[in-house]
Amino acid sequence: MGYAFQNKALKVVHPIQQARNEKLEKWLKNHMLNEKFLELELSQKLQSKLDIPSIASHFSEMLSTYVDHAGIQIDCSSSTVVTLEGQIAQYREVVDLILDNERLGHITLMSRQPINQWSAIFFRYLARYLVYPVKNAMLVESLHLQTITDPLTKAYNRTALGHDLAQELARSRRDGSDFTVVMLDIDHFKNINDSYGHQAGDHVLIELSAQVRDLIRESDSFYRYGGEEFTLLLRNIGPAESMKKVKAILAHCRTQPCTEIDEALRITLSAGIASWNSEDQENSLIQRADHALYISKESGRDQANAA
Repeated sequence: MGYAFQNKALKVVHPIQQARNEKLEKWLKNHMLNEKFLELELSQKLQSKLDIPSIASHFSEMLSTYVDHAGIQIDCSSSTVVTLEGQIAQYREVVDLILDNERLGHITLMSRQPINQWSAIFFRYLARYLVYPVKNAMLVESLHLQTITDPLTKAYNRTALGHDLAQELARSRRDGSDFTVVMLDIDHFKNINDSYGHQAGDHVLIELSAQVRDLIRESDSFYRYGGEEFTLLLRNIGPAESMKKVKAILAHCRTQPCTEIDEALRITLSAGIASWNSEDQENSLIQRADHALYISKESGRDQANAA
């Protein structure tokens, strides 16, 4: 299944090392004949693993019994996240993971030494047992993503916000790192629904969400809090930098024409900013940001205020 490539390099091999390699190759040949033994052992290790990191860890652990390697890397086609177990190394063997003509991704074997022929073959042989666990893990991840994602805007939902906020509070109490919560509200959104219809309102929510996600860092997170209200979680950033970032988002959004609805229509946002302090709890951060948002709306909208 799949394909593989191997980087090769000339190397003088010591007679003792050569003898070890020959012994390993003979041992590998014998074990490759015992398919049922390997199938049972792999199944026992992988059948209960429903996430890619655990699969990579257990596969690497089992493979190390047969093939010396520096690391294993699994790349899933459905995700931009790469799972690395061990360390990156120069010499590599790559195998596609294919199930029912669907390419799930690929797995890479990495070694600090050139990979000999039988080690490469054995790795490719074992890799075929990964396709079902990887497929199952991808399905579980997809289902989990659906439970924490707003179906309309594809922003994270309040369930995800509560989880992430608790983690950031714990991390900040532990190491003192900064983070900021931002409440965003679309100005006069009811007027948009009343004037252009709810379908147009949905279009505004979708487009605005896409614009904001494009303007934040990969380390930040964007959530739909409810209705036309959204939340930003800006990690490792203090009050001054947060205000600058939020003002840039507001400035960008107000300049974008809604050509599919009305070229004269401009969408503006009001924002409330609350940066973490040592006395904060989850609710107090949201409340402080929400109060700052209220001030922005009462002061004329299309602006940001800090708690």
